[in-house]
Amino acid sequence: MIINLDKRIYSKDAIYRSLEIWSQYLVSPKISENSIEINITVDMKKVEQLTIAEFLNYILDLTTSEKLL
Repeated sequence: MIINLDKRIYSKDAIYRSLEIWSQYLVSPKISENSIEINITVDMKKVEQLTIAEFLNYILDLTTSEKLL
């Protein structure tokens, strides 16, 4: 599965900080980046959908909290 995160919506810093915290649960995610988005590839055979949903919620919460500061 490839997760596409738009840099105009999500904070790049929040994405990378979340990856540091969640990398053990995502089982070695692969990251690529271009000018518009950050792509995270996760092996769905090793990671449950609920884990990915919680990871995405974490990124959203972190991005939102950064914008409030």
